Amino acid sequence: MAADLARVLSLLSGTRFSFSAHATDVFRDPEAIRTNLADAAFCVTNCEYNRRHLASVAPEHAGKISVIGMGADLRRFRRRRPYDPDGPIVAVGRLVRKKGFDQLVRAAARIRGRTVLIAGEGPERRALEDLIAETGAPVRLLGAMAHGEVRDLVESASVFALPCMVAPDGDRDGTPVAILEAMALEVPVVASEEVGIPEMVGADRGRLVPPSDSDSLAAALGQVLGMAPGGRLAMGRAGRAWVERNADRSRQAELLRQLIEGRRDGAT
Repeated sequence: MAADLARVLSLLSGTRFSFSAHATDVFRDPEAIRTNLADAAFCVTNCEYNRRHLASVAPEHAGKISVIGMGADLRRFRRRRPYDPDGPIVAVGRLVRKKGFDQLVRAAARIRGRTVLIAGEGPERRALEDLIAETGAPVRLLGAMAHGEVRDLVESASVFALPCMVAPDGDRDGTPVAILEAMALEVPVVASEEVGIPEMVGADRGRLVPPSDSDSLAAALGQVLGMAPGGRLAMGRAGRAWVERNADRSRQAELLRQLIEGRRDGAT
C-alpha cells in the first residue's frame, strides 16, 4: 500500500510520515501494518472496529492510531424535495462481492411490490443479472451514473440498502460513504452488521441485519417499509442529525488538520 512507499521515502529523506488505513489495507498484511506503525508518526483509520484490529496487530504502537471517520458533504447532500414513502429501494456501490448485492436480489424476490434500483458497475454484473432472471426479483441494475444522478436517485428512495459482507478474499468495507450520504439525505437505512457499519446505523436511523442473510434482510426491509410514513420520516431525520454531529466532511477535515498540527515535529 501507499504507506510502504511513504516509509521508504521517510527512511531515505529523514522526514517522518503518517498514513491512513481503511478497507482491505487494514486486514491483508499484518506484518506491513506492524512495520509501518513502528516507523510512522501516527496512523488514521475510519472506524473503531478498524482501530481495535490495528491495535491487536501492533499493541505496542496502539497509541499512534487515531479514528477519524469518513465524512459527507452536508451542503450537497441536503434534501430538496419531500420524502417519498412509495419510492424505490435504492442501493449504490460497485458490483463486487463485498457489497452483498446478491443478498439484496434474493431479499427483493421475497418482498415483491417494491422495485430495487442498484447504481454501480463491476465484475459481478453478469452473475447478478443471472440471479435476477432466476429469482424474478424486481431489481434493475442501472450501471455507472454521474455523481449528481446518484444523489438524486438516493433522494428518491423510500429505503437505502447496503448489505455489505466480507468477500472470500478478505475484502470488506469499513464505513461506506454511500450510507453516510443516504443518511444525510434523510433516507432510512437497512445495512449489515459488518465492520464499522454498526457505528453509523443505530435503531433510530435504520436497521442492521447479519451479513449474507437474505431472509433477515428481507424481514428488515419489510419492517421499515411497513412503518407509517411519519415513522420513516423521523428515522431519516435522525440519520441526518447523526451525520451533522459526527460525519460532516468539513469537521472531519478539521480533525485531521488538528491531528497533523499536534504532531508537527516533522510528520507529514
